[in-house]
Amino acid sequence: MTEDSSQASANLPAGVKRRRWWQQWTVAALLAVLFGGGNLVALNAYYDEDFRANHLAQQQAVLQQLSIVRAQLESYLNGDLYQVKGLIGLPMANQEIDEQLFSRIASELAGDDLRIKSLQLAPDGIVTHVWPYEQNKGAIGHDLLADPQRRLAASRAIETRQLWVAGPVNLIQGGTAIIGRYPIFVDDPLRGGERFWGFATVLIDWNSVVLRAQQAAGDASAIEIAIRGKDGLGAQGEQLYGKSEVFADSPITMDVVLPGGVWQLAGVPARGWITAAGYKAGPRMFAFALAILLAGGLYALLRLPVRLRRMVEEATDSLRQSENRLVDAIEAIPDAFAIFDASDRLVLCNANFRRVYQRTEPAIQPGTTARRLIEYGIEHGQYGDGDGDQALSELLKTKLELHGKAESHYEEHLSDGRVLRVIQRRMRDGGLAGIRVDISDLKNKERELTDAKRQADASNEAKNTFLATVSHELRTPLNVVIGVLTALQSSDTLEALERERVTVANRSGKHLLALVNEILDLSRVESGKLELQRCAFDFAELIKPVLDFARTGCEQKGLTFVYDEGVGVPVHCRGDSVRVRQVLFNLLSNAIKFTPSGTVQLAVEARTQADGRLALWFCVDDTGPGVAENMKPLLYKAFAQGDASLVRQHGGAGLGLALSKRLALMMGGDIEAADSPLGGARFTLSLVLESGASERDLPASGSQRIATLSPRRVLTVDDSPTNQLVIDCLLDGTGYELHYVDGGEQAIERVQEQDFDLILMDISMPGMDGVEATRRIRQLLGEACPVVVAVTAHSMAGDRERYLATGMDGFITKPIDKQELIRTIEAAGR
Repeated sequence: MTEDSSQASANLPAGVKRRRWWQQWTVAALLAVLFGGGNLVALNAYYDEDFRANHLAQQQAVLQQLSIVRAQLESYLNGDLYQVKGLIGLPMANQEIDEQLFSRIASELAGDDLRIKSLQLAPDGIVTHVWPYEQNKGAIGHDLLADPQRRLAASRAIETRQLWVAGPVNLIQGGTAIIGRYPIFVDDPLRGGERFWGFATVLIDWNSVVLRAQQAAGDASAIEIAIRGKDGLGAQGEQLYGKSEVFADSPITMDVVLPGGVWQLAGVPARGWITAAGYKAGPRMFAFALAILLAGGLYALLRLPVRLRRMVEEATDSLRQSENRLVDAIEAIPDAFAIFDASDRLVLCNANFRRVYQRTEPAIQPGTTARRLIEYGIEHGQYGDGDGDQALSELLKTKLELHGKAESHYEEHLSDGRVLRVIQRRMRDGGLAGIRVDISDLKNKERELTDAKRQADASNEAKNTFLATVSHELRTPLNVVIGVLTALQSSDTLEALERERVTVANRSGKHLLALVNEILDLSRVESGKLELQRCAFDFAELIKPVLDFARTGCEQKGLTFVYDEGVGVPVHCRGDSVRVRQVLFNLLSNAIKFTPSGTVQLAVEARTQADGRLALWFCVDDTGPGVAENMKPLLYKAFAQGDASLVRQHGGAGLGLALSKRLALMMGGDIEAADSPLGGARFTLSLVLESGASERDLPASGSQRIATLSPRRVLTVDDSPTNQLVIDCLLDGTGYELHYVDGGEQAIERVQEQDFDLILMDISMPGMDGVEATRRIRQLLGEACPVVVAVTAHSMAGDRERYLATGMDGFITKPIDKQELIRTIEAAGR
């Protein structure tokens, strides 16, 4: 067989050799396909890996830039936004804020920081104090809760009771700013808790924020950044900065944590992300063609691992550079900063973190757990000396709980007296990033403001005590003077000249009483203790005594009085008619006082509002000299007068307009001064009252007099014979059976001997006061106890309620009004 084969080969034509097995066309084709296919697969894998490596490099570059921008923005904004807490002590110290004190504190808080555009206070949400004034006075009067663009952020601040970030917003006074709004709550003695006072606000120039973001981003041509999260709403908020396409182009995102809110920061390469579809299309086609034509896939397969390793090394170097830049950025943060991993071990921190925790510094090493750092700090007195093992254990437990809360802000007190604001958030990998801001200076200022508030409260209490004493001492002799003069004035035994003199003296006494009442009312308004009544009243009953007063005053000076009642003035209203009448008396009294000749005019206009309430305007005009321009700023200041010389042409203590202005504001209105068309001054009182009161809601008319007096047995308990004389004079001729005793002990003995319909009980008496005497009488007589009415010169806010709560059935202040006294006695037997 072998021989035959050899022979056959030898017999083949010359030049023709036997083809080897791989030279068969089918096998060669198969090898070529396999080789070419292998090359194509290898090339495709190479370009895919190359695309991923370059895409990863893009992401790392964007991540590096965004990390720096976020760190800079958080440090930049947190430091400025917390300046607003320096203002919250002002309304706590005194709700009537002194403008100069506000400006001084605001300027000290802002210092030379040009980024702070303004510091403001807004009682009840209405901006009243701004700094600096000239650049921001356009914001005064702005109602934050009524403004749809401000209401959401303002409401969130009230709900969370924390500093809340709003904006950026276009300011009324011009410009654009980020707003940090801190809600202020003050003690409310009437409610027994706290009430919302208003806002302390800081405005940070938005252009400076944008500039800082651009500076932190570095080369503007490398990446495009954008920010969204208006009013601190994070990803749900409107876009604040950058192109809208950034958020639509699969950006790298991270959150910028602000007090009371979050911004979402996004970034993409400035030239856009590379895409797999069009990645190196030309070179790829050329390589494929070359592999197929030259069958050089082996070389490509051998070179592929080398190139891949080089790309991985380059990507690793780029990542290492990014980490170095991130570390440098963290070191540049002016506050203490630290990052813990998902297992709560320290990853890295800056030098400021080590300086803040000096006693814990030996334990601050990468890999140390947060628990160990806290334990080491407690052992070495970082947080103060604990009192016993149990106290140390509780301290450790508390600090671990605070540290474990991801999205939290809390204060940390160190043993050296410093106070840190800790702001931390959970990262996407489960780690925890936190910043510590030293707020020791702010806490010291807060304590100073609290001490100032306590001193102011003590001063107010001393003032109230003094006013109560002065009021009592003045009302006691005034009771005698006005009471006796009132009795003499109604006597039929006096001649006309004597009655006129008594009337003048009585009017002077009542003027002195009115002055005392104005002082007390002003004190009540300033302390927030004056309460308005909301009762139905007849408008005609309101205006009649006002018109009588004006006509009488004008007749005495030879003036003409004109009353003009416009269309739509209601028959019935609901409000505090006594205070409305008091303000009208004051405005007309001033007009008559300062008008030497001519006319005084009162005009009334009314209009029903959309909410059903009634808007009233009372306009008082005169032909006097008017109000000088330099006097207008002093019109509504207490004790301020147009002529303060020793000898003045016109009398007065300068309280009327100050009190009237405050009363008008309390009733939802205002008083404005202007030039009158008559040539003098015009004062306009605007009010908003409820309308539509029914007849049965109205009190009995003041013109209804008691036709017949019923027989009553009245016991007067008063240690002062002159006060007894006053009651005797006022009730002379009424038919009442009057009895008198000099103190509480005698009253107790008398009520056991004789029955009475009414007891007029003085409060301040030696030995046993009126409150104790009333308690013992009620204990002795039980259901048979007569009506007991307190008759006292104590008339400060709360006196009526206090004495009624002790068992009194009624309350009459001195000086005693005759008609009020008779009505009280008549009501005793009903």
